[in-house]
Amino acid sequence: DPRVSNLNGHFNEEQFHKNYSFLDEMRNQEIGQIRKRIAAHKATGEKGRRLRRKLGIDGKDPSALEEDEARLKFLTQQRADLERRKVDLAAKKSVKRKIREDVESGKSGAYFLKRKEKKRLEMEAKLEEIKKRGGKKAVEKILAKKRRKNKSRDA
Repeated sequence: DPRVSNLNGHFNEEQFHKNYSFLDEMRNQEIGQIRKRIAAHKATGEKGRRLRRKLGIDGKDPSALEEDEARLKFLTQQRADLERRKVDLAAKKSVKRKIREDVESGKSGAYFLKRKEKKRLEMEAKLEEIKKRGGKKAVEKILAKKRRKNKSRDA
């Protein structure tokens, strides 16, 4: 099976996403089209009839609206998962870069972090990455969620 054979080389997730970035653009276009279809389904009167005719939608089929809403939910969830994975990947890369820089500068010899310390550094890098993308509010939201989770676990 070529999918698991060592002859095909090492899987590089970053390179994979770079090569297939056009799929993200296609997904975003599809999300836009589906949102238009849902709006056309929900619109009433002459405007709704005109929109449905323009998009080639049969206004009498309620299952089409449900299918479009399910597809929209799936695609937006897929996009969010991909974005989350990119943030995690960037955080791990940042931690590795920091360790490599420490070793090269002579600050410390080659070392391996304990699991807890590595997790803490990755969390810091992840929050930094989220702060770059979404601002302070996004970071505060995540930290509040974490506090609530820890509080419920401790109780």
